[in-house]
Amino acid sequence: MQRCTRASGSAGPGPEVFPAPHGGAGNAGIVLPDTRGGAHHATGAALPRGPGTVENIFKSSRFLVIVAVFTSALSAALLYCASLIIIFNVGADFLQAVPTTADAGKALAVKLLKILDLLLIAITFQIIAVSLYRLFIRPRTCEDSTFLGALEISSFHDLKITLVQVAVVILVILFLEHAVEVGATLESLYFGLAVGVVILASVHAWRHMKH
Repeated sequence: MQRCTRASGSAGPGPEVFPAPHGGAGNAGIVLPDTRGGAHHATGAALPRGPGTVENIFKSSRFLVIVAVFTSALSAALLYCASLIIIFNVGADFLQAVPTTADAGKALAVKLLKILDLLLIAITFQIIAVSLYRLFIRPRTCEDSTFLGALEISSFHDLKITLVQVAVVILVILFLEHAVEVGATLESLYFGLAVGVVILASVHAWRHMKH
C-alpha cells in the first residue's frame, strides 16, 4: 500500500490525494476534503462595524450649540457697548455737575453700581459663550485655554458652578445698590431677606454640585 501524499505545488493547506491502486481504472486518485481550516472560518470573529448613521447624527448635533454660543457672544458684546456709552455719559454728567453733597454722591454711587451690575451680566454671557464653544465645538483643556484656566472650567459641571457664583455676586451688588438708593427701611429689610434666601440656596447648591 502506498502512503498518502499531498499534491505537489499546492500552497498552504489543501485536500489530500490518495493515488489509485495498481490496476485501477484511470489515473485519478481519491480526493478527501481538507477540514482543518473549517473551524477557523466557522468561529472567526466578525469584523468591527463603523459608527451607525444615528450615532453620526448625534455626534454632529453638538454643533447646534453654536446657536447658544452666537447668542451669548452677541449679548455680551451689546452689553459691553452699552456699558461704555453709559460710563461716557456718567463721566460727562460728572464734569458738568460735580457732586457736592452726600445725596449727590449716593446718586453717583448708585449709577456706578448699576454699571458694575451690567458689566457682570455681560461677563456672564461671555463666560457662557466661550465655555460652550471650548467644551462642545472645539474641545480644549484648561491648560490650552487661558480663559477656561483662569475660571477653572474643565467641564459643563464647572461651568454651572461658575455661573452660580457670578449670580451670587450680582445679587450682592443689587442689594448694595438698593440699600444705597433707598436706605435703611423696612423695604430694604425685606429685599435683603429675599436676596439672602436666594444666596443661601445658591451656596448650598454649588457645594453639593462639587460632590
